[in-house]
Amino acid sequence: MPFKHVHLALVASVMAIAAYLTSFQTEILYASRYHIPKQCHGVGRKQGSGRYAVLTLLSSPKQVDQAVVLGKSITLYSRVECRVDRIALLIEPEPSTVHKLQNAKWSIRPFAKDIEAMQTNRTRQSSCLPMLTKLQLLNMTEYDAVLFLDSNTVVLGNIMVLFTYHAPMMRRLSAHVGWVREQRLTLHYNPGVLLVIPDGFIFERSVKALASQQGCNEGGVLNSLWRDETFELDQIYNAMTAMAVQNVSFFDTIRNDVRVFHSTFFKPTYLFFMVRCYWHGTYDLCRAWAEIERMQTTKLPPSP
Repeated sequence: MPFKHVHLALVASVMAIAAYLTSFQTEILYASRYHIPKQCHGVGRKQGSGRYAVLTLLSSPKQVDQAVVLGKSITLYSRVECRVDRIALLIEPEPSTVHKLQNAKWSIRPFAKDIEAMQTNRTRQSSCLPMLTKLQLLNMTEYDAVLFLDSNTVVLGNIMVLFTYHAPMMRRLSAHVGWVREQRLTLHYNPGVLLVIPDGFIFERSVKALASQQGCNEGGVLNSLWRDETFELDQIYNAMTAMAVQNVSFFDTIRNDVRVFHSTFFKPTYLFFMVRCYWHGTYDLCRAWAEIERMQTTKLPPSP
């Protein structure tokens, strides 16, 4: 056999072995994430009587399936207590959509009126709705703390600690927005996961300051508005796909304890999702998303 062919055969063999070892490792990590969901045993209470809420936004019908997976992951992995409200904000609730989300343990709330009350000329621009909705979190003063999760996130670990430990710390420091840096060495924060301490005064001040901001890029605008309100959360609470690409060694140090995985380069519903995850080094996290997606909602614990 010519040397060139031998060389190619050796390279192919090494790549195959590496792929097998990577898959084996990710299977172990994936299996370690299983735990028995906490049952709420039908404890009844009215919406809003809890001190905390987890919230997501669906500004497009394409996000419904993602939000269903997110809802199921909260039930399975988050250790969120039964007293925490789970709210899905919808632009135009439809019966079929509402039913799917309720099966995933979401309570449905239309949000158009809340946004219109902000009296800004951007309320009619659909591209501005995500930014305005996240701004509105500061006005949810019926709660002590609100955790916002983008619909393309999935919960893989304990996030109740955000309410019981981080929120009180933010309150002591007079910080109102907890979020994660886009990259470790930058001061730009990603708004896909937000822990918010509502405050009417800070909300009104933010709405007034919005007039001086250009465009509807939520990352840029919110980073500018909330520069003085920021509390930095650990990156395990918003482990973005970009992290696994930009800083492989660091991502490997948090991989075993990722609490929220955020598909930032590509959405979970994109074609060849698992193949892309493999090449970006997030196979085990994406595998968990895919398994949750296949799980029937009838197998979830009962709603509180």
